[in-house]
Amino acid sequence: MPIVRINYTAPNALPADVLRINGPVIVVDIEPAGVIQSFAQSRGVTLGSVRGVPALIDTGASITAVDRNVLNQLGYPPYGAINLATAGGMVTTPMYLVRLVLFSNVPDARVRIVLDNVPVAAVDLSAQQYRALIGRDMLRNVLLIYDGAMGQITVTY
Repeated sequence: MPIVRINYTAPNALPADVLRINGPVIVVDIEPAGVIQSFAQSRGVTLGSVRGVPALIDTGASITAVDRNVLNQLGYPPYGAINLATAGGMVTTPMYLVRLVLFSNVPDARVRIVLDNVPVAAVDLSAQQYRALIGRDMLRNVLLIYDGAMGQITVTY
């Protein structure tokens, strides 16, 4: 069972405060879903991918969402739309199928979590420090330990 442990630190700050202020932010890569990549390759089309995307682990989000500007860089259209409840009310938002690589910045590739054919909502996160929200739809597959006192998260799957 791979285990990823992230310690949140910053100069002149307690780890507990860094985690409290910034939240549990991880790094992910966002790529075209395998089925979409295969279809594009069969037609000679090259699609994009986005590396090093800051993503907030958000237990308050029922689904995973990615900033629409990030998704636009992939080079293919959404497959549909959903009604999404937000703090500002109901909004209709496009849905994309992607491949997510969680903890993509961890040197040991064996602990990265690769999830293919993941539906994600396209949202506007331009005012945030992160560009993706990892929702409960993804978190249901892992054990997440949030250690606020130590300023640390642990994820195992």
